[in-house]
Amino acid sequence: MSNNMQQRATGAEQGPVRAYLDHIVVEKGLSVNTRLSYARDLAGYTAWLKAASKPIEEAGPDEISAFLKHLKDDGKSVRSYTRALITLRGFYKFLLKKRIVTANPCASIDIPRAPRGLPGFLKVEEVERVRV
Repeated sequence: MSNNMQQRATGAEQGPVRAYLDHIVVEKGLSVNTRLSYARDLAGYTAWLKAASKPIEEAGPDEISAFLKHLKDDGKSVRSYTRALITLRGFYKFLLKKRIVTANPCASIDIPRAPRGLPGFLKVEEVERVRV
């Protein structure tokens, strides 16, 4: 990953966001790449909240749902959307533990399941080749 991308991913790292990102690496043992992904998710979320003139500490389930809808409308995949929700759940759980918020606004939002395709199957010729 380029330095420019790392700087953009960590641009929103201040206050509770930075504390959370440090926490997931130091105390939870998550990888640096996971930290960068979470930093990007939180940078997008904090920018979205800033545009809505809503502090992180005052965001509720309606704001979380609206942000997730924003991600869907932007064409994000189910995996990206799900990771963002997991990031926000962990972030608000951290804020709750630190008594920065009084409730986790993500707690009632279900994590979507990525659709799974049916398993593939072998043709008769392929089975014969494997048996030999």
